[in-house]
Amino acid sequence: MVTKFNNVYIIEERIKKYREQEKKAEYFSDYLKLAKSVTTDNYLEDKEWSIKLFKKAENLSKSSSDFLILGKFVKDDKYLGDKEWARKLFIESENYCRIAQKELPNKDLSKRSTMRKIFLEIENYGKLSENVDDREWSERLKNELE
Repeated sequence: MVTKFNNVYIIEERIKKYREQEKKAEYFSDYLKLAKSVTTDNYLEDKEWSIKLFKKAENLSKSSSDFLILGKFVKDDKYLGDKEWARKLFIESENYCRIAQKELPNKDLSKRSTMRKIFLEIENYGKLSENVDDREWSERLKNELE
């Protein structure tokens, strides 16, 4: 039989576990994994804490892929459902792609692959958005990739 006392104990134990993981976290992936866990934990579902963890992951993002992955989770209603923040992350991902393209012109295939992923995310994002700028952005990326 599950009692209120059991639930409180479970919540306290999970918070303790996640706090320990947060203390040990060093990298983008550590904070991303922890943010996802805190958001989806059936006992916690702590979006405020998750936002802080997602922001720490954002501060540790070092590549277009990091920003793209983070944007996907931030956009997803299962996690935060924050379309505006996701849009900023997708823009950052695109910017990192363009920097990489200038610095490493021989890496065109990798850049194009990431740009395709960004385009698909923006296209999906655009379907949820009434923002004309999003549709234009999506169309511009599509034309670049053809």
